[in-house]
This record gives sequence, C-alpha cells and structure tokens, in this order.
Amino acid sequence: MPVRVCQHRPGLAGDPRAEISVAGALRGVSLIDLANLSVTALQVVLPRITEPTLTAHDIANMDPADLLAVGAEVGAFLVSKADRLSVSPTK
Repeated sequence: MPVRVCQHRPGLAGDPRAEISVAGALRGVSLIDLANLSVTALQVVLPRITEPTLTAHDIANMDPADLLAVGAEVGAFLVSKADRLSVSPTK
C-alpha cells in the first residue's frame, strides 16, 4: 500500500508530496542500513520506490526533516504490524 509523505520544502518536481511503495525494491540493500536511515541506503532505495521518482541528487539536497520523514516511512515498512500497533494503535 503506497504511503504519502508531505515535505516541508517542496522538491519533487514542485510537488510537496511523495508516494512511497516499498514492495520488491529492497534487493541489494542492507536492511540494517535502512533501519539506521543511512543516507547512502536511502539514495539506492528511494529512486525505486517514490512517485514522482526521487533521484540521488534530489535526496542529497532534501531538507533533513524531510529526509527523516521519508526514511521513517521506509523504516516503518521494516517493522512488523504487531510492533507498529504496540507503538501507535492507529497505524
């Protein structure tokens, strides 16, 4: 299921929203690096999963708060549903 993330500073071709769909896009990337929100790992994965597509250049120039928000959504995909519900019963 795609997730929409709004940025503080629009940078995705002028669109402040990014749609993220992670399924099948994690090949060749360390899950530990993604869980640690490694910028290098995010620069590999985000172009595969964002719509409109974020490039490595876009990611390198993102506002840190926006990068953290997008990375947190990717990280949430790595957490089991039971664990997500124990932290936030609405998700």
